[in-house]
Amino acid sequence: MASTPKGYSAVAIEQGSAPNLGLFTLLTETAVSSLPVSLTSAIPTSVKNSTGMHLMIEMYAHTAAGQISIAGTAPLSAAVVTSTTANNGGNMPTTENPGQYVVYTTPEIYGAVNSSGVTLGTGLTGGFIAIYGVQAAKAMVPGEIKMADKRKEHNIVAQRATFAMMHTPPLPLAYDPEWEYQADFYPDNSYWTLLGGANSSPTLTNLPSVAVSIMASASVVTSGTGTIANQPTTPGMVLQYVIGGAPATTATVTVTGTNIYGETGVTEVLASTKTAATYYGNTTFTAISSIAYGAFGGSATLAINAYFGYAQSMNLGDTLSSLAWYQFDGTASKVMPYGLIGEITIEGGWDKEAKLTAKGPGQAVLLLGDTTLGTQLGPTFSQPQDEAVTGWQTVAYIDAVSGTAGTTQNVDVIDFKIAIANKYETKHTSYFYPPNLFWNRAYRNRREVAIELTLDMSAATYNSEYGLGFKQGKRRLVQLWIMSRNQYMGTVSGTAYYKGWKITMPTRWIDEPAIEYTIGKPNVELKVKGMAYLDANLGYDCNIVAYTTKATW
Repeated sequence: MASTPKGYSAVAIEQGSAPNLGLFTLLTETAVSSLPVSLTSAIPTSVKNSTGMHLMIEMYAHTAAGQISIAGTAPLSAAVVTSTTANNGGNMPTTENPGQYVVYTTPEIYGAVNSSGVTLGTGLTGGFIAIYGVQAAKAMVPGEIKMADKRKEHNIVAQRATFAMMHTPPLPLAYDPEWEYQADFYPDNSYWTLLGGANSSPTLTNLPSVAVSIMASASVVTSGTGTIANQPTTPGMVLQYVIGGAPATTATVTVTGTNIYGETGVTEVLASTKTAATYYGNTTFTAISSIAYGAFGGSATLAINAYFGYAQSMNLGDTLSSLAWYQFDGTASKVMPYGLIGEITIEGGWDKEAKLTAKGPGQAVLLLGDTTLGTQLGPTFSQPQDEAVTGWQTVAYIDAVSGTAGTTQNVDVIDFKIAIANKYETKHTSYFYPPNLFWNRAYRNRREVAIELTLDMSAATYNSEYGLGFKQGKRRLVQLWIMSRNQYMGTVSGTAYYKGWKITMPTRWIDEPAIEYTIGKPNVELKVKGMAYLDANLGYDCNIVAYTTKATW
């Protein structure tokens, strides 16, 4: 039986830019009789060197059900990958209804498809196929993802000399799926929402600016063990792996040590790769006991550095990333390409936990593999270790917009809510060949950033936020530090850093603030609502600095 708690969700930032996002055309309409064939477009290099792609196969107009096989290699490792459709989906009828098609999405993940790698299996007769790539997810996220597979249909009704509803089969119209994510606030494992909803290219600052060298650059042409040059600095550090030169074969790097929880014998493995690049680890180590690496061949080198973490600074921008979702809900494995963040909401208070929600449109909800199995068919990821931040750890500052953000702490804030809305309108065109029911482009409208605060109405707050801020229309500079005091990252140049996000926004209080004055209630509360505006002097309507141990997603 299905078990909801056994389900999990994962996400990746889609590589590339529009129109080459979401469903990526690899093979246009091709007659089954023409197999074997090579794909007309290569899987993008940026995807090949990151997560790779599931392959979505459209089949239609065939006269007998059967199989198609695809041979290729995995991303990064270039290991052999072969996928065979399970009778076109496991439970597909011999033929489709007129005008419809069947979809099979491979649970296997490809970095490349072999020349003439698309071959005809047993049974399939007649018809056509088309193949699209769907970027695979990269890492598990804590929380809950819901996918709504919305589709419009047209039911034909005609006068047929009877009271019976004699419909022809309904004609499928456009798919307009939606997704929604909700979780406690995680500084690290919620970071992807900023790339999709705030700015796709934040400014990264290493903490500290000069890394601690764990292993100096050394040849890794043959397998061996690394020399540990230095240990991580207290309280612990995350690792950066720099593979240089020209690796010729796939290999892994394994670091063993003690993590920030005091657990010994903890290992972190750099995924098998032969791509020279900089990779980032997720484990915070307090000590390193051993480093082992495989034979990368060629002229490969390896260096390992360590940092407390990273400061990711961004103004809300016009360029946002799209998402590739994976979910196993306890029964079915599903993927959703081209997920867009239409709204991010962060809220919390002194008496409740901090929450983050995000939602928006997606391009398609695609079932992986043989749908009759009801088992987890997608990639498997390690458990995220980031700890949730509670609302009472939020510190609020409110200053005049002409002042300096973060100067005057407002000790009267009881709870808060910030909502960043990016309004999208999706469009269906004939971009795909053959045409299908999925939208292929999305247009943005203006964004809105709103804030709500509940304040204990002291005389000072009443004067500054009701009297000056609302009555006299004085613009305010609001800053919220949603940070975890129990997730201390380290001290750099006398400044202590904690995991969390710092959100700053020039604000106008709008609507009339609500004053809650109730007989029997011991205090008076002031509820204010504000909208961020683009301040010419500051240069932003909202600025976010995320302090994390993740450098990328």
